[in-house]
Amino acid sequence: MTATRKIGEEVMKMGTTVIIGGGTMGMRTAVTLRSLLKDERIVIIEKTPIASWAGCPIPYYISGRLPESSVILDSPDDIRKRGIELYENHEVVDIDPDGMRVKVKGGKIDGWMDYDNLVLGLGAIPRRIPILDEIEAENIFHITHAPHGLKLRKFIDEEKPNKVLIVGGGYVGLEMVENLSELGMKISLVEKMEDILPRLPKRLRKKVYDKLKEREVEYHLSTVVEDVEIVGRLVKRVKLSNSRTLDVDLIVVSVGVLPNTKMLKNTKAEFGPLDSLKTNEYMEVMGLEKVYAGGDMVCVKNLITGKEAYYPLGDVANKHGIVTARRIAGKSDLVFKGAIGTSLTGIFGLQIGFTGLTKEEAEKEGFSVETMNLKAFTGHPKMGETTSSDLEVIYDFRDGRILGAFMVGEKCVAQFIDLISTFITMRMKAQEIFDVDYAYAPIGSTVWNPGLLFARKFYSGK
Repeated sequence: MTATRKIGEEVMKMGTTVIIGGGTMGMRTAVTLRSLLKDERIVIIEKTPIASWAGCPIPYYISGRLPESSVILDSPDDIRKRGIELYENHEVVDIDPDGMRVKVKGGKIDGWMDYDNLVLGLGAIPRRIPILDEIEAENIFHITHAPHGLKLRKFIDEEKPNKVLIVGGGYVGLEMVENLSELGMKISLVEKMEDILPRLPKRLRKKVYDKLKEREVEYHLSTVVEDVEIVGRLVKRVKLSNSRTLDVDLIVVSVGVLPNTKMLKNTKAEFGPLDSLKTNEYMEVMGLEKVYAGGDMVCVKNLITGKEAYYPLGDVANKHGIVTARRIAGKSDLVFKGAIGTSLTGIFGLQIGFTGLTKEEAEKEGFSVETMNLKAFTGHPKMGETTSSDLEVIYDFRDGRILGAFMVGEKCVAQFIDLISTFITMRMKAQEIFDVDYAYAPIGSTVWNPGLLFARKFYSGK
């Protein structure tokens, strides 16, 4: 029997919401929906033993700088105490959107389950490297899910590896370089492209290379793994395309991710870049009824270009979960409009922030582009504890509309980049950036906040 509940003047039917995946998007949907609808049956189907987990802290957990509780956020019992049905170690093997049901395999459920609303939080799968995927070795790891991090931490504790190969020089690759180096391991980094972090401007990227050299990290650019030598169930040596041979005890592969959408291929769902799912602003999957998706499964609108883009980022997934839950609860007051790829990573104390378009991307979109180099300070420059960051701003020289920014520094990079991200998201021009009322005191800022400094230089050239 279906229960009903009044929300304002609307009568909502209480039904069953099935959520596939207990990661960021899935759990945020479940928790938010429970706060909105006390009588809704909420079911989470999670393939692994772990639901309610966070991926970004994993490199820092592996080195011991963060506790396990930063990765595994809630126990299964904690989730159930919230009135959420959780079936861990259960896998959804088929979806029937027309019949509004999913096929589940597991110890407690083995068959079809009906739903009134279906939420897809299947996340992403790691990109693969054929030479490393063709073999079974116990010392090759991908880091895309909490169990991967737990397994790698256990391997390190038991096997005490010394020589490590990191494949991939992106965000997670650099964070793994730092954290495994902190454990005293000798690190080699292999990157297929000509540069690590290729979207970062050259003068800022040099600071990253300087840190790698300072910490004696050996890096190989425009290079791939060509062959491996296996002893028992372990890779002990790799041959690189630059003719170098490296002895290894551990290999961590971090070459990006792809949307985990294969299960939807035989449905009427619409797909975007990299086979990501298309959704509307309420996170409803285009082409399907009563099916929602978010997080690393979906593409979003780039708020600068208006084009579809793929941003597998945790804060985006959290937003998707909130919007999804409110929509299921019958509320249409909140939408997800898009994103601009704002992100942060770091290497050996150096924080690296990104937001918006590169100069080349902005020019390709038809903007009249110039760049401006700025310094951002965490306090008065003559106070001893003050640190500075280097900032490059990409803007349209006709009206001072900021289109992108990249920053490298030791402190407060996220806060400064978030400020620039706000300017970009709100499509603010130099006049509006000038109009903002900025805080100032020598203990925490300079009189020339980066926003005000940009406006000053735009109008005066100094």
